[in-house]
Amino acid sequence: MRRWGTTRSPRPGWERTTFPPVLVELAAAEDRVIVTENASDFAAVSACPVLLVLKAWWPSASLTASLASALDRWAKATPEPGKWAHWLAADLR
Repeated sequence: MRRWGTTRSPRPGWERTTFPPVLVELAAAEDRVIVTENASDFAAVSACPVLLVLKAWWPSASLTASLASALDRWAKATPEPGKWAHWLAADLR
């Protein structure tokens, strides 16, 4: 198993990430938003929008449906998100 956080990257600032930088590159190239709980690694991303969420915000029995609804509300409320990390607002959960 490859450990992304143990290799040096040719890109400044990527040396301590625990995800492959290609995820951000692909999201940026395809105008996509990354949705993650991993705030410690993705908070500094500036190539594409990142939406930070916590599974604990919803009951586990309805996590999938609740998260999908919250993402739909966020997308409608934020049609042009900035290329930085955003926390999902409480009123959209």
